[in-house]
Amino acid sequence: MNFKYAIKIFLYTIVFLIIYFINDLFLYYIPFIIIHELVHCFTAIILGYSVKSIKMLPFGISASLNEEFITPLDDIFISISGPLINFIFFVMFSLFSHKDIHLLMLSQSNLILCIFNLIPAGFLDGGRILKNLLKIFISFYSAYSINNINGIILGCLIVFVVFLVPVSFNSFILIPMGIFFIYTGYTSQKQIIIDIIKDTLNKEEYSKKVKIFEEYTIIYKTDCKLMDVMKYFCFRKYYIIYISVDSKSHKILNEKEILKAYLSFGNIMLSEISKFGT
Repeated sequence: MNFKYAIKIFLYTIVFLIIYFINDLFLYYIPFIIIHELVHCFTAIILGYSVKSIKMLPFGISASLNEEFITPLDDIFISISGPLINFIFFVMFSLFSHKDIHLLMLSQSNLILCIFNLIPAGFLDGGRILKNLLKIFISFYSAYSINNINGIILGCLIVFVVFLVPVSFNSFILIPMGIFFIYTGYTSQKQIIIDIIKDTLNKEEYSKKVKIFEEYTIIYKTDCKLMDVMKYFCFRKYYIIYISVDSKSHKILNEKEILKAYLSFGNIMLSEISKFGT
């Protein structure tokens, strides 16, 4: 076994033991957090993807796939499968929860995991579902911006709520969790342009699997910048951009040409595209 990997397992074990002695209710969540993530993996495999790795995060477990691109619809199915299994466990344990306090705790822990993961914010399953729906019907820019802002707001709410409740172990856990949501939302917002470029490049792969496309024509003035155009790109719509040169002529560009110009010259104005020879 890799030495670093063994050390990591040892440290996680120590952390879980400390948490157990402070508050053993946490152990009701651990098995179902793992099952939740494994169901994500099984769903991805059923849909034809392969699992690259499963990593332990500060507040849960995350799986990554070998494939660079996951279609939005597949990503929605993968995302919703985790909360769905928690809901199934909730119903199962609820049927017998009146007989045993432990079954009641198991029922409640699965309900909490289901509801929490469906919050449409950040890296949560609900956030991924929201992001993919917006990518299909609205735009890549809106998908990432709204989801990142939701994550930051959720993080701020979590931290704020901590100060309204008595100091306890639960509040100790919630503070770093809220900070983690704020941090990931902020860092993700900073790389939003990279995400838009990746999705635009993946649009061709998406078109092979989804035959329904709507073609949109937009006329822009030359003082608009490339990012003003790219903010409208999404999976379901394909844009043909008309740039008015003067009252009698215009230049026609497609999404790939806009993207190429952005990668080559940065966020220039549309009037500068001809000057740079694009």
